[in-house]
Amino acid sequence: MGGEEFVAAAFDTGVDGAMELSERIRARVQQLAVPHEYSEVSAYLTVSIGAAAGEAANPEEIAQLMEHADKGLYLAKTGGRNRVSGASST
Repeated sequence: MGGEEFVAAAFDTGVDGAMELSERIRARVQQLAVPHEYSEVSAYLTVSIGAAAGEAANPEEIAQLMEHADKGLYLAKTGGRNRVSGASST
């Protein structure tokens, strides 16, 4: 998306599938133990993930889905980072 944010799309996963996939990504990044010498939060690279699920058949639905994912990301970051937070647009 920009800066340090990116989007991963997984089709036909639903909320549970999106949360599971997001948690697997988060855990794998943590397992890599990549040093993060400039972080004030952790000595290692971590990820905070906002997961969302819903229909995205047109630009308006895509925008709504992205908004839900962004809200989830905000919740993950404010909740302590290195975590997954999700939302459904349906």
